[in-house]
Amino acid sequence: MLVRIPPTAESTPAGARLHQNGYFIPVEADEGRVVSVWTPLEGVMHGSTVVDALTVLPGTHRGPLLQHDLSAHEQGGLVSNPPQGLNSLSLAVEPGDVVFLHPRLLHGSQPNRNSSERTELLAHYASARAAFVERPHVNKEYWKQNAQLVRGVSSNL
Repeated sequence: MLVRIPPTAESTPAGARLHQNGYFIPVEADEGRVVSVWTPLEGVMHGSTVVDALTVLPGTHRGPLLQHDLSAHEQGGLVSNPPQGLNSLSLAVEPGDVVFLHPRLLHGSQPNRNSSERTELLAHYASARAAFVERPHVNKEYWKQNAQLVRGVSSNL
């Protein structure tokens, strides 16, 4: 999926606030079954300086999927109660770098403070052995229609 993030004013809390991709993908988030791949294509540089475009909370992939506040999405907030006492890590990535994300890893992006849009490529991969799970906030039919079998034998998806 190609994602375009427009420039935002200093006062706008845009960007993707802390969230877990597994909350939005209707597939079991067990070890080795799902991975997200994020590749910035442009807009992560501000002049000659790399902008911290992605923040992760190391270790959160070992915990459960957290409750997300979908009503706060437009204000930039998603995770209702992020774990306390964890250090965040800002990743300074350049166009073309590839970041692999565990479905339970808590992460988010900074607002785009550049004068041009930030363009990213986002893909989610799941094992053919992964099973759909019911998540009332996720359109499971969308995922079924848009998923493609890359390798293996389709058994659950």
